[in-house]
Amino acid sequence: MTQVSELREMADEQIRLVWKDAAETLFRLRLQAQTEKIASPSDLRKQRQKIARCQTILAQRGSVVNLAGVVEVPTKALGHDHLRGGMHSKKRRAKDRAAIRASIKKSDKKSTANSAATGDKKKSKTADKSSANATRKGKPASAVPQAGTAK
Repeated sequence: MTQVSELREMADEQIRLVWKDAAETLFRLRLQAQTEKIASPSDLRKQRQKIARCQTILAQRGSVVNLAGVVEVPTKALGHDHLRGGMHSKKRRAKDRAAIRASIKKSDKKSTANSAATGDKKKSKTADKSSANATRKGKPASAVPQAGTAK
């Protein structure tokens, strides 16, 4: 009945009337489907498609008004796509991953710089651990060779 080319030639008010009519027909078909068998079940799909076509054409024109009469402004008309500056979700996730990798690299560089500066402290800690282990085993701490001393 209503081809896309026919809908595009109509005024916005006429498209809204077609939309409203299709929504009412869809409602009646859904009720009929619940209570009895529908003569042609494909009518449900056709009505949904008609509603979608009307909504698409109105959105392209920038004048979407839902059946309740509330004006809906498309997000692209506002200049941003879903709050993140028009960035697609895959690109956004890739950018987030890159930022995480960069922060990990920075923290690794800081930790290697800190470990180079505190290298002497690590040697003394290992010597303390070996003497503590020896005293637990029953040997006196003086009998255990210290790290860095030769026999």
